[in-house]
Amino acid sequence: MGLQVCREAAKRPLAANCQRRCRFEWDAISKRGLVLGSPEGGRIAWMPFKVTEIQETPNPNARKFVLDGVIAEVPTSFLSRDQGKDHPIASQLFDISGVTSVLLLGDFVTVNKEAGAKWPTIIKRVRKILEEK
Repeated sequence: MGLQVCREAAKRPLAANCQRRCRFEWDAISKRGLVLGSPEGGRIAWMPFKVTEIQETPNPNARKFVLDGVIAEVPTSFLSRDQGKDHPIASQLFDISGVTSVLLLGDFVTVNKEAGAKWPTIIKRVRKILEEK
């Protein structure tokens, strides 16, 4: 498990009183994964997930990465790198060559790729992003 870090506290562990003050952001993203702090800024950290399954979809350019916990309680779509630039997970997924869109919902992440991009490299990098922190 990763260290819970509040943006306001920057590098110290998340304090109970800070978690209450920051609860609106914590709940909005995920009770299991991301840990965000106050709107003033600072470091963002999250606990890693375990990818339990990778599913093919009817779209050959999309894969569904099923996780061991909830990553987003409401559908969160990023249809471009620009839309995902401020999100701590989406921004990293868009750094993978060939990724065109990202959907976070419940206990899964769906990643879409360009038609010419190869799945083995993308899958390896997506796993690393979701599991290592």
